[in-house]
Amino acid sequence: ASDATGPFGIRVRDGGPYGLTWGRDRTLYVGNVMVDGDLHRADLELGTSGEIARLGARIHATASFDASSLLVATTGGVIERVATDGTTRAPFATLGMDVTGLVRDPFLGVVYVSLRSGTIAIRNADGTDGGELGAAGGAPGRIAYGPDGALYYLRTGFPTRPSIERVDLPTSRP
Repeated sequence: ASDATGPFGIRVRDGGPYGLTWGRDRTLYVGNVMVDGDLHRADLELGTSGEIARLGARIHATASFDASSLLVATTGGVIERVATDGTTRAPFATLGMDVTGLVRDPFLGVVYVSLRSGTIAIRNADGTDGGELGAAGGAPGRIAYGPDGALYYLRTGFPTRPSIERVDLPTSRP
């Protein structure tokens, strides 16, 4: 069960498991499966799953960082780098606002972070501030990296209609 407090501020949208991501190890990762803050690994080939880490707060978003670690955002905009085997964790960045989505640019290595405010923040590969892409319509949403090298920002709607916005990315490191 969850208290359903999350980055969107709407109980029906904030409850349940969160932070689903596909790791580079061909494994699925998801947070808040049994309790807020648990991070689970689901091996689809073996048909197994289990907890690999327990973070101190509700997980809001995850993203693959490299072959052996994930970025995991929790309540309040705290982002940690967590080993996919659960053995190590390290602080990555603190944004001070709930995170709605994380994407690591596979070419530049920077991390794009969508925030509850509708802003997309940039973090360098070491977690330092890399600026902003600006507001994505001023409404919270999720981000995804597209095959065309752009970000796609999904505004989930309610009470407005859902929409998708294409956001061009910088062609060089910020």
